Amino acid sequence: MPLHKPACGLKRALLLLMLFLGALFLPLGCSEPQAEESYLDRARSAFAAKEFLEAEKLYERYLHKNPDDEGRWEAWERLAYIAVNIRRDEGLAGDIYESMALEYQASPVRFQNVMLRLGLVYEANSLWQRAHSAWQRLLLTPELSLENELIAHLHLARIYQRSADYSNAGRHLEICLNLTLSLPSSEPSDISAAMPEEPGAEPDIEAEADQVPEEASGEADIQAVENSSSAGSGEEELENVAELPAEPLLELAMDLAAEPEVTIQALRGEALYMLAMVHAGQGETEQAEARLRELGEMPEVPAQIRVQGLFMLADLLEEQGKLRAALDLFQLIESAYPNPQAVSVRIKGLKEALGLK
Repeated sequence: MPLHKPACGLKRALLLLMLFLGALFLPLGCSEPQAEESYLDRARSAFAAKEFLEAEKLYERYLHKNPDDEGRWEAWERLAYIAVNIRRDEGLAGDIYESMALEYQASPVRFQNVMLRLGLVYEANSLWQRAHSAWQRLLLTPELSLENELIAHLHLARIYQRSADYSNAGRHLEICLNLTLSLPSSEPSDISAAMPEEPGAEPDIEAEADQVPEEASGEADIQAVENSSSAGSGEEELENVAELPAEPLLELAMDLAAEPEVTIQALRGEALYMLAMVHAGQGETEQAEARLRELGEMPEVPAQIRVQGLFMLADLLEEQGKLRAALDLFQLIESAYPNPQAVSVRIKGLKEALGLK
Protein backbone atom coordinates (compact mmCIF):
# COMPACT_ATOMS: atom_id res chain seq x y z
CA MET A 1 0.00 0.00 0.00
CA PRO A 2 1.54 3.34 -0.99
CA LEU A 3 2.75 5.47 1.87
CA HIS A 4 1.38 8.61 0.22
CA LYS A 5 -1.79 9.51 2.12
CA PRO A 6 -4.26 11.74 0.23
CA ALA A 7 -5.64 13.08 3.52
CA CYS A 8 -2.29 14.67 4.25
CA GLY A 9 -1.92 16.15 0.78
CA LEU A 10 -3.51 19.51 1.57
CA LYS A 11 -1.34 20.01 4.64
CA ARG A 12 1.81 19.21 2.68
CA ALA A 13 0.77 21.43 -0.20
CA LEU A 14 0.12 24.38 2.12
CA LEU A 15 3.44 23.84 3.89
CA LEU A 16 5.43 23.74 0.67
CA LEU A 17 3.52 26.72 -0.74
CA MET A 18 4.36 28.71 2.39
CA LEU A 19 8.03 27.83 2.10
CA PHE A 20 8.19 28.66 -1.58
CA LEU A 21 6.31 31.95 -1.31
CA GLY A 22 8.38 32.93 1.70
CA ALA A 23 11.57 32.31 -0.26
CA LEU A 24 10.22 34.21 -3.25
CA PHE A 25 8.82 37.33 -1.60
CA LEU A 26 10.67 37.81 1.68
CA PRO A 27 12.44 41.21 1.40
CA LEU A 28 16.14 40.94 1.97
CA GLY A 29 16.08 44.05 4.12
CA CYS A 30 13.73 42.38 6.59
CA SER A 31 15.98 39.41 7.26
CA GLU A 32 17.12 38.70 10.81
CA PRO A 33 20.63 37.19 10.48
CA GLN A 34 20.99 36.25 14.15
CA ALA A 35 17.52 34.71 14.38
CA GLU A 36 17.94 32.86 11.08
CA GLU A 37 21.32 31.51 12.10
CA SER A 38 19.75 30.45 15.39
CA TYR A 39 17.03 28.49 13.57
CA LEU A 40 19.64 26.60 11.56
CA ASP A 41 21.89 25.93 14.57
CA ARG A 42 18.93 24.80 16.66
CA ALA A 43 17.72 22.56 13.84
CA ARG A 44 21.17 20.97 13.57
CA SER A 45 21.28 20.38 17.32
CA ALA A 46 17.81 18.85 17.34
CA PHE A 47 18.66 16.62 14.39
CA ALA A 48 21.91 15.48 16.04
CA ALA A 49 19.92 14.68 19.22
CA LYS A 50 17.46 12.67 17.07
CA GLU A 51 14.64 15.04 17.95
CA PHE A 52 13.53 14.82 14.36
CA LEU A 53 10.09 16.41 14.55
CA GLU A 54 11.52 19.44 16.36
CA ALA A 55 14.32 19.60 13.79
CA GLU A 56 11.71 19.44 11.04
CA LYS A 57 9.89 22.49 12.41
CA LEU A 58 13.12 24.47 12.78
CA TYR A 59 14.37 23.61 9.27
CA GLU A 60 10.99 24.65 7.84
CA ARG A 61 11.15 27.94 9.74
CA TYR A 62 14.71 28.52 8.54
CA LEU A 63 13.70 27.97 4.90
CA HIS A 64 10.78 30.34 5.27
CA LYS A 65 12.90 33.14 6.71
CA ASN A 66 16.10 32.70 4.71
CA PRO A 67 15.57 32.63 0.93
CA ASP A 68 19.21 32.93 -0.19
CA ASP A 69 21.53 31.23 2.26
CA GLU A 70 23.67 28.26 1.24
CA GLY A 71 22.30 26.39 4.24
CA ARG A 72 19.04 25.89 2.37
CA TRP A 73 20.45 22.80 0.64
CA GLU A 74 21.21 21.22 4.01
CA ALA A 75 17.76 22.12 5.31
CA TRP A 76 15.98 20.62 2.30
CA GLU A 77 18.07 17.44 2.53
CA ARG A 78 17.32 17.01 6.21
CA LEU A 79 13.60 17.53 5.60
CA ALA A 80 13.69 14.88 2.85
CA TYR A 81 15.56 12.52 5.18
CA ILE A 82 12.93 12.98 7.89
CA ALA A 83 10.12 12.43 5.38
CA VAL A 84 11.60 9.14 4.10
CA ASN A 85 13.19 7.65 7.21
CA ILE A 86 11.19 9.05 10.13
CA ARG A 87 7.72 9.81 8.83
CA ARG A 88 7.92 7.03 6.22
CA ASP A 89 5.98 9.36 3.94
CA GLU A 90 7.47 9.06 0.48
CA GLY A 91 4.67 11.19 -0.90
CA LEU A 92 5.91 14.08 1.25
CA ALA A 93 9.47 13.29 0.17
CA GLY A 94 8.37 13.56 -3.45
CA ASP A 95 6.84 16.97 -2.78
CA ILE A 96 10.07 18.12 -1.12
CA TYR A 97 12.22 16.91 -4.01
CA GLU A 98 9.91 18.64 -6.51
CA SER A 99 10.42 21.89 -4.60
CA MET A 100 14.17 21.31 -4.57
CA ALA A 101 14.15 20.64 -8.32
CA LEU A 102 12.46 23.99 -8.87
CA GLU A 103 14.92 25.81 -6.61
CA TYR A 104 18.07 24.21 -8.02
CA GLN A 105 17.19 23.89 -11.70
CA ALA A 106 20.00 26.33 -12.54
CA SER A 107 22.57 24.17 -10.72
CA PRO A 108 23.22 21.09 -12.92
CA VAL A 109 25.01 19.02 -10.28
CA ARG A 110 22.43 19.57 -7.55
CA PHE A 111 19.53 19.27 -9.97
CA GLN A 112 20.81 15.86 -11.11
CA ASN A 113 21.15 14.76 -7.49
CA VAL A 114 17.56 15.80 -6.78
CA MET A 115 16.12 14.16 -9.90
CA LEU A 116 17.83 10.85 -9.11
CA ARG A 117 16.18 10.79 -5.69
CA LEU A 118 12.84 11.98 -7.06
CA GLY A 119 12.75 9.16 -9.61
CA LEU A 120 13.57 6.58 -6.92
CA VAL A 121 10.94 7.95 -4.53
CA TYR A 122 8.24 7.84 -7.20
CA GLU A 123 9.19 4.27 -8.08
CA ALA A 124 9.11 3.24 -4.43
CA ASN A 125 5.63 4.74 -4.22
CA SER A 126 4.50 2.94 -7.42
CA LEU A 127 3.91 6.27 -9.16
CA TRP A 128 5.20 5.04 -12.50
CA GLN A 129 4.00 7.92 -14.67
CA ARG A 130 5.70 10.44 -12.38
CA ALA A 131 8.84 8.30 -12.19
CA HIS A 132 8.93 8.16 -15.99
CA SER A 133 8.64 11.94 -16.13
CA ALA A 134 11.41 12.38 -13.55
CA TRP A 135 13.87 10.20 -15.50
CA GLN A 136 12.97 12.04 -18.73
CA ARG A 137 13.61 15.38 -17.04
CA LEU A 138 16.97 14.11 -15.85
CA LEU A 139 17.89 13.23 -19.43
CA LEU A 140 17.33 16.84 -20.47
CA THR A 141 19.70 18.22 -17.81
CA PRO A 142 22.67 20.23 -19.09
CA GLU A 143 26.10 18.81 -18.25
CA LEU A 144 24.58 15.43 -17.47
CA SER A 145 27.18 12.96 -16.20
CA LEU A 146 27.59 9.64 -17.97
CA GLU A 147 26.71 7.72 -14.80
CA ASN A 148 23.43 9.60 -14.38
CA GLU A 149 22.62 9.26 -18.07
CA LEU A 150 23.04 5.50 -17.83
CA ILE A 151 20.98 5.32 -14.63
CA ALA A 152 18.11 7.26 -16.21
CA HIS A 153 18.06 5.02 -19.30
CA LEU A 154 18.14 1.90 -17.14
CA HIS A 155 15.21 3.04 -15.04
CA LEU A 156 13.20 4.05 -18.09
CA ALA A 157 13.92 0.63 -19.59
CA ARG A 158 12.75 -1.04 -16.38
CA ILE A 159 9.49 0.94 -16.41
CA TYR A 160 8.80 -0.04 -20.02
CA GLN A 161 9.74 -3.64 -19.30
CA ARG A 162 7.18 -3.74 -16.50
CA SER A 163 4.45 -2.87 -18.98
CA ALA A 164 5.77 -5.39 -21.57
CA ASP A 165 6.76 -2.55 -23.91
CA TYR A 166 9.87 -4.42 -25.01
CA SER A 167 10.54 -2.16 -27.97
CA ASN A 168 11.05 0.98 -25.86
CA ALA A 169 12.79 -0.99 -23.11
CA GLY A 170 15.25 -2.41 -25.63
CA ARG A 171 15.83 1.01 -27.17
CA HIS A 172 16.92 2.54 -23.86
CA LEU A 173 19.15 -0.43 -23.09
CA GLU A 174 20.82 -0.25 -26.49
CA ILE A 175 21.51 3.43 -25.79
CA CYS A 176 23.25 2.38 -22.56
CA LEU A 177 25.46 -0.05 -24.45
CA ASN A 178 26.28 2.51 -27.15
CA LEU A 179 27.24 5.08 -24.51
CA THR A 180 29.77 2.68 -23.01
CA LEU A 181 31.25 1.26 -26.22
CA SER A 182 34.48 3.25 -25.85
CA LEU A 183 35.21 1.94 -22.36
CA PRO A 184 38.28 -0.29 -22.03
CA SER A 185 37.64 -3.99 -21.56
CA SER A 186 39.69 -6.53 -19.65
CA GLU A 187 40.72 -10.07 -20.42
CA PRO A 188 37.99 -12.74 -20.07
CA SER A 189 37.34 -13.71 -16.47
CA ASP A 190 37.78 -17.09 -14.85
CA ILE A 191 34.00 -17.50 -14.89
CA SER A 192 33.75 -16.83 -18.62
CA ALA A 193 36.66 -19.17 -19.33
CA ALA A 194 34.65 -21.95 -17.72
CA MET A 195 31.46 -21.28 -19.69
CA PRO A 196 30.71 -23.90 -22.35
CA GLU A 197 30.97 -22.35 -25.80
CA GLU A 198 29.39 -25.36 -27.44
CA PRO A 199 26.31 -27.19 -26.14
CA GLY A 200 28.37 -30.31 -25.51
CA ALA A 201 31.37 -28.69 -23.86
CA GLU A 202 32.22 -29.91 -20.39
CA PRO A 203 34.47 -27.53 -18.43
CA ASP A 204 36.50 -28.70 -15.48
CA ILE A 205 34.12 -27.56 -12.75
CA GLU A 206 36.32 -28.65 -9.85
CA ALA A 207 39.29 -26.68 -11.19
CA GLU A 208 37.28 -23.51 -11.75
CA ALA A 209 34.75 -23.45 -8.92
CA ASP A 210 37.17 -21.98 -6.40
CA GLN A 211 37.98 -19.06 -8.70
CA VAL A 212 34.51 -17.46 -8.68
CA PRO A 213 34.99 -13.85 -7.46
CA GLU A 214 33.35 -12.67 -4.29
CA GLU A 215 30.09 -10.79 -4.62
CA ALA A 216 30.25 -7.04 -4.95
CA SER A 217 29.36 -5.35 -1.70
CA GLY A 218 28.28 -1.93 -2.97
CA GLU A 219 24.65 -1.28 -3.82
CA ALA A 220 22.88 1.95 -4.62
CA ASP A 221 21.03 3.43 -1.64
CA ILE A 222 18.02 5.70 -1.95
CA GLN A 223 19.90 8.17 0.28
CA ALA A 224 23.25 7.84 -1.54
CA VAL A 225 22.26 9.07 -4.39
CA GLU A 226 20.53 11.07 -20.43
CA ASN A 227 20.73 13.05 -22.69
CA SER A 228 22.33 11.44 -25.81
CA SER A 229 21.28 12.24 -29.34
CA SER A 230 19.76 8.78 -29.55
CA ALA A 231 17.42 9.44 -26.66
CA GLY A 232 15.42 12.18 -28.32
CA SER A 233 14.22 15.32 -26.61
CA GLY A 234 10.49 14.75 -26.40
CA GLU A 235 8.40 13.01 -23.79
CA GLU A 236 7.64 9.40 -24.62
CA GLU A 237 4.20 7.88 -24.45
CA LEU A 238 3.81 5.55 -21.51
CA GLU A 239 0.92 3.13 -21.25
CA ASN A 240 -0.36 0.44 -18.90
CA VAL A 241 2.11 1.17 -16.13
CA ALA A 242 0.14 2.90 -13.39
CA GLU A 243 -1.87 -0.27 -12.70
CA LEU A 244 1.17 -2.49 -12.20
CA PRO A 245 1.88 -3.78 -8.68
CA ALA A 246 4.79 -2.46 -6.65
CA GLU A 247 8.20 -4.02 -7.13
CA PRO A 248 11.54 -3.43 -5.36
CA LEU A 249 13.64 -0.64 -6.78
CA LEU A 250 15.99 -1.53 -9.59
CA GLU A 251 19.12 -2.72 -7.79
CA LEU A 252 22.28 -1.51 -9.45
CA ALA A 253 25.32 -3.36 -8.14
CA MET A 254 27.48 -0.27 -7.97
CA ASP A 255 29.18 1.99 -5.47
CA LEU A 256 28.82 5.65 -6.34
CA ALA A 257 31.88 6.42 -4.22
CA ALA A 258 34.06 4.06 -6.28
CA GLU A 259 36.10 4.89 -9.35
CA PRO A 260 33.84 6.17 -12.20
CA GLU A 261 35.00 3.42 -14.57
CA VAL A 262 33.88 0.75 -12.09
CA THR A 263 30.47 2.36 -11.69
CA ILE A 264 29.97 2.70 -15.43
CA GLN A 265 31.01 -0.88 -16.11
CA ALA A 266 28.52 -2.04 -13.48
CA LEU A 267 25.80 -0.07 -15.24
CA ARG A 268 26.81 -1.56 -18.59
CA GLY A 269 26.58 -5.02 -17.04
CA GLU A 270 23.11 -4.25 -15.70
CA ALA A 271 22.07 -3.08 -19.17
CA LEU A 272 23.28 -6.34 -20.73
CA TYR A 273 21.41 -8.37 -18.13
CA MET A 274 18.19 -6.42 -18.63
CA LEU A 275 18.51 -6.59 -22.41
CA ALA A 276 18.80 -10.37 -22.15
CA MET A 277 15.57 -10.34 -20.15
CA VAL A 278 13.91 -8.23 -22.85
CA HIS A 279 15.02 -10.67 -25.56
CA ALA A 280 13.81 -13.60 -23.50
CA GLY A 281 10.46 -11.89 -22.95
CA GLN A 282 10.05 -11.65 -26.72
CA GLY A 283 11.04 -15.29 -27.25
CA GLU A 284 14.41 -14.31 -28.77
CA THR A 285 16.39 -17.01 -26.99
CA GLU A 286 19.45 -16.84 -29.21
CA GLN A 287 19.88 -13.08 -28.71
CA ALA A 288 19.30 -13.43 -24.96
CA GLU A 289 21.95 -16.13 -24.74
CA ALA A 290 24.44 -13.99 -26.68
CA ARG A 291 23.95 -11.03 -24.31
CA LEU A 292 24.39 -13.24 -21.25
CA ARG A 293 27.59 -14.77 -22.60
CA GLU A 294 28.89 -11.26 -23.30
CA LEU A 295 28.08 -10.32 -19.70
CA GLY A 296 29.91 -13.39 -18.39
CA GLU A 297 33.05 -12.33 -20.25
CA MET A 298 33.27 -8.95 -18.49
CA PRO A 299 35.45 -9.34 -15.36
CA GLU A 300 35.20 -5.61 -14.69
CA VAL A 301 31.47 -6.02 -13.96
CA PRO A 302 30.67 -6.80 -10.29
CA ALA A 303 30.39 -10.53 -9.65
CA GLN A 304 26.80 -10.22 -8.40
CA ILE A 305 25.56 -9.10 -11.81
CA ARG A 306 27.60 -11.68 -13.71
CA VAL A 307 26.45 -14.52 -11.47
CA GLN A 308 22.82 -13.49 -11.94
CA GLY A 309 23.42 -13.48 -15.69
CA LEU A 310 24.95 -16.96 -15.59
CA PHE A 311 21.98 -18.23 -13.59
CA MET A 312 19.66 -16.90 -16.29
CA LEU A 313 21.85 -18.42 -19.00
CA ALA A 314 21.75 -21.82 -17.27
CA ASP A 315 17.98 -21.52 -17.03
CA LEU A 316 17.73 -20.80 -20.78
CA LEU A 317 19.98 -23.75 -21.60
CA GLU A 318 17.81 -26.05 -19.50
CA GLU A 319 14.68 -24.82 -21.27
CA GLN A 320 16.33 -25.71 -24.60
CA GLY A 321 17.10 -29.21 -23.39
CA LYS A 322 20.84 -28.58 -23.04
CA LEU A 323 20.87 -30.20 -19.64
CA ARG A 324 24.57 -30.96 -19.30
CA ALA A 325 25.58 -27.39 -20.18
CA ALA A 326 22.98 -26.05 -17.75
CA LEU A 327 24.26 -28.35 -15.01
CA ASP A 328 27.84 -27.19 -15.57
CA LEU A 329 26.87 -23.55 -15.16
CA PHE A 330 24.72 -24.12 -12.09
CA GLN A 331 27.58 -25.98 -10.45
CA LEU A 332 29.96 -23.18 -11.36
CA ILE A 333 27.91 -20.46 -9.63
CA GLU A 334 26.47 -22.46 -6.72
CA SER A 335 28.75 -20.97 -4.05
CA ALA A 336 28.59 -17.42 -5.43
CA TYR A 337 24.84 -17.13 -6.04
CA PRO A 338 22.92 -15.08 -3.40
CA ASN A 339 20.60 -18.06 -2.78
CA PRO A 340 22.78 -21.20 -3.00
CA GLN A 341 19.90 -23.45 -1.95
CA ALA A 342 17.92 -22.48 -5.06
CA VAL A 343 20.89 -23.47 -7.21
CA SER A 344 21.32 -26.74 -5.32
CA VAL A 345 17.72 -27.68 -6.09
CA ARG A 346 18.31 -27.06 -9.79
CA ILE A 347 21.53 -29.09 -9.71
CA LYS A 348 19.78 -32.00 -8.02
CA GLY A 349 16.99 -31.99 -10.59
CA LEU A 350 19.39 -31.88 -13.53
CA LYS A 351 21.51 -34.70 -12.13
CA GLU A 352 18.41 -36.85 -11.76
CA ALA A 353 17.36 -36.04 -15.33
CA LEU A 354 20.85 -36.95 -16.60
CA GLY A 355 21.09 -40.08 -14.47
CA LEU A 356 24.04 -38.76 -12.49
CA LYS A 357 24.74 -39.16 -8.80
